[in-house]
Amino acid sequence: MFKFSIPDPGSKESIADWAELFVALSQEELSKSELGSYIEESAGDEPNEAFVDSVWQELEYRESLYGTQPPFKVAEREVKGAINWNDYPEYMTCLIFSLVGNSEDSAKSGKLFERITSEAMKNYLQGGAVVFGHPRNIRLRDMCGAMREKFNCDPPRYRKDRKLDVLAWKPFGDSRASQIVILMQCAAGHNWRSKLPELSIDAWRRYIHFASPPIKGFSIPHIISDASSLEEASFDGGIIIDRARLYRNIAYFQEVNQSLKRELLTWCKRRLKEINR
Repeated sequence: MFKFSIPDPGSKESIADWAELFVALSQEELSKSELGSYIEESAGDEPNEAFVDSVWQELEYRESLYGTQPPFKVAEREVKGAINWNDYPEYMTCLIFSLVGNSEDSAKSGKLFERITSEAMKNYLQGGAVVFGHPRNIRLRDMCGAMREKFNCDPPRYRKDRKLDVLAWKPFGDSRASQIVILMQCAAGHNWRSKLPELSIDAWRRYIHFASPPIKGFSIPHIISDASSLEEASFDGGIIIDRARLYRNIAYFQEVNQSLKRELLTWCKRRLKEINR
C-alpha cells in the first residue's frame, strides 16, 4: 500500500515527484481528480483547478524531458507508470533523493549518487569517467595518466577532493591530450543550490595542466523544468545534469554496471520501506 504523503503540497515540483513515485511503486494509474484529492489530503485545503493543471503540465513536460522511453506516460486525465523501477534503480534512487533529500547516511548514499553520475557521463561522452570524491581509491596522478593530461601536484590534504566528485573526458582514441574534459560536483540533497559555485576550475588548473580548458559540470537528482532556472544554475554550476539527463544516459544504454545496480536496488528497497510507513 502506498502511504507516503506529499512532502510539500504547495510545490508543483514536489507534487510531480510524488506522482512519479506513486505510479512507479503502486503500478496503478493516477487520475487528475485523484491527484487533487491527494494534494488536499496533504495540504488540508482543496487545491484550485489551475494549480492541479500546472502540476499536470509539469508531468507532461517531464515526460518529454525523459525522452522516448519515459518512466511514466501522461494522458489527458491520468498518468501511469511505463517501467518496472527494479530494472532502473538509478531512476528510483534519484527520485528518493529529490523527495526526501540526503539526510540518511549522507556520505555513503552521496557516493552512490556520484557513481550514478559517473556511469551517465561515460555514456553521454562515450568516453571515460571516474569518481574522485573523498574518500577515494584513485590517485590524481593515475587519473591524469588515464586522461593523458599532465599532472602538476595534489591539492593540499586539508582540501581533500576540492569539491571535485566526478571527472569525465571524451578522448579521440589517439592517446593524446586536448580533449573535452568535464569537472563535476554532485549534490544529492535539497541544499544543492548553495553548492553551485563551490567547485573552482581555476584551482584545478593548478593541479592538472590541461592541454585545453576544462568544462565545469553539476549533477543533481532533481529536475529543473524551468528554462530560466536552468540557465541561472548554469552560470555558477556549468553544465547541469539533472534527473532527466541522468535517466536518458543510463536507461537507454545496454552496457550497465550490474554491481552498482544491485547496490542501488538494495538501497532503494530499504529507503522505500523506511519512508513509506
